[in-house]
Amino acid sequence: INKIKRFGLASLHLPSGKLTDWVPYTNGGARCLSFVNKRLFVGGGFSLCGIPYIQREGLAALDCKTGEILPWNPTEGDKSSVSVDALHLTPTRLYVGGKFSVMSGRSRESLAAFDVADGKIVESFASPFRNGTQILSFALDSNRLFVGGAGFIYQLDAATGVLIYVRDTSIFTQTPRYLWAIESGIGYYRALAVKDRILYVGGAFSGIRTPKYPQNFSEPRFCLAAIQIDSLTVSNWSANLFNLSPPSCGEGLIEENCYPSFVRKISFQSNSVLISGLLDLRPSRYTGVAALDIITGKLQTALPFIDTIVTTRRNEQNFQDTLYARGNTFAIDNTVLYSSNYDRPIAFDMQDGTKKIWQADTTMGYVSEINTLLVHNNVVYAGGSGLAAFKAYTRPLTTSVARAQESLPNAPLLSVHPNPTNGIAIASYLLPTPCRVRLELFDILGRSVRVCVQEAQTAGEHTALIQTSDLPAGVYFLVLESASGKSMQRLVVGR
Repeated sequence: INKIKRFGLASLHLPSGKLTDWVPYTNGGARCLSFVNKRLFVGGGFSLCGIPYIQREGLAALDCKTGEILPWNPTEGDKSSVSVDALHLTPTRLYVGGKFSVMSGRSRESLAAFDVADGKIVESFASPFRNGTQILSFALDSNRLFVGGAGFIYQLDAATGVLIYVRDTSIFTQTPRYLWAIESGIGYYRALAVKDRILYVGGAFSGIRTPKYPQNFSEPRFCLAAIQIDSLTVSNWSANLFNLSPPSCGEGLIEENCYPSFVRKISFQSNSVLISGLLDLRPSRYTGVAALDIITGKLQTALPFIDTIVTTRRNEQNFQDTLYARGNTFAIDNTVLYSSNYDRPIAFDMQDGTKKIWQADTTMGYVSEINTLLVHNNVVYAGGSGLAAFKAYTRPLTTSVARAQESLPNAPLLSVHPNPTNGIAIASYLLPTPCRVRLELFDILGRSVRVCVQEAQTAGEHTALIQTSDLPAGVYFLVLESASGKSMQRLVVGR
């Protein structure tokens, strides 16, 4: 952050945005935070946390001022993996959700509650879930706890964790009792928020089904919906998120990244509903944060979405609308970035910031969308969908492209170990002269996963930690760029 190394956790001074000297680390993703007084609760997929690293499995408490890890260790001795995806704090309780089966030695399937005062697990609060459920979000309304996850939203008694049943009083001849639940079978309910007896739901889904509807029938709502809590009916309120059915990603749950949009957070400000995520809002497309009218759902304000490829540019502002399109890929070849304008490859000079230096002719293409790019020698290979699902384009050697093709001798030797790795790998390299260095990790499709080093360094031997515990298993490529040239090492992440 701000060119200073931090691992998983950081603290910023609000007025200035500058980093503080608060430097606790995690060896895996920190996915959720909540604090009370001087205690910061951290949940995620880590196994080590603090200053220095101390064993904590997915859940830890830190001192807000010093960053030192506190003695609270709710997963100590539990012989099962713990992944925490959601925290919700009240004055007396901390609710913890994720994917686990044991917590503090008690059977707690993906849901547990702790007493804030003494840090002990609440014995009277039991999880009603079974069989590998994953909880991703919480919302609290009085004594009712809403729990969202992969394919479901349930309403629980906040004191005991018991599932809440209601009666349908709209039927006069009988009053059937049914579970207050939303069970779609597919999709992810990642964000929940309550206001004025309405539950706002965000995530990656294409419909909402409640017990009020006939079996196999759902209200079409794309990634965002509002539900009347008392009547368990789906409100007409909805944003203009681009409604495109997600492609099939195999059996069962559809993966989040299969959706052209998804919502990860919901909050409120005055008469607005604030949402964040990957938002394809028409006509303001591909934004990261948006404000919607709480009555009509109409877009009020949209803030640009900063994609990972944008962070490699000198002039970020001018690249926000130019490069990003949902589903597009990119490839970096020395100082040239190749992306796609839906159906055509396009090249930008990274040194000049915003200068477009090449665009393919589409008169012979008939490619409806490009999903992957590969650059080799003087050819740009593009794969995608349409009548011509694969094409090769010859790029002209403009001045900028020619400069990018120059082969620099004496490229620094790059090595990484352990390889394969399932946690932290160490990259080692030797710089012959002082220079600016960029060490970046890419996935097999050429998408940037993270920038590991980006700074001026002295001549000599250097090492860098490569965090992989939060990455899916697979093949990645570590690319080192310096004034001496470019080196690449293949890195295998296993589980």
